[in-house]
Amino acid sequence: MTVEFVETRDDYQMIKVAGEITAANSADFSSELKRCREEYADGGLILDLAELRYISSAGLRVLLTLSQKEGSKVKLIHASEVMREILDETGFSGLFDVE
Repeated sequence: MTVEFVETRDDYQMIKVAGEITAANSADFSSELKRCREEYADGGLILDLAELRYISSAGLRVLLTLSQKEGSKVKLIHASEVMREILDETGFSGLFDVE
């Protein structure tokens, strides 16, 4: 799993998330998101999920915490069909602006 700041676009910070987020690395996922937000704290947040293959319930919990902190300022983009299914089946697609 990798989390990488990409750019700032239209008052949104874009962060690329790749690999798999599991219970074993969800704490690292949370820490990396926090680090990116501290370094580039202005505006909303876009998570580019194009290269994210899987997210466990522990990873979803990190997204839920992020949603509660950031509110409507979080967008998920480039979600694969598998990721969209996970987000839809868990109800998370209703918490985020998913593109």
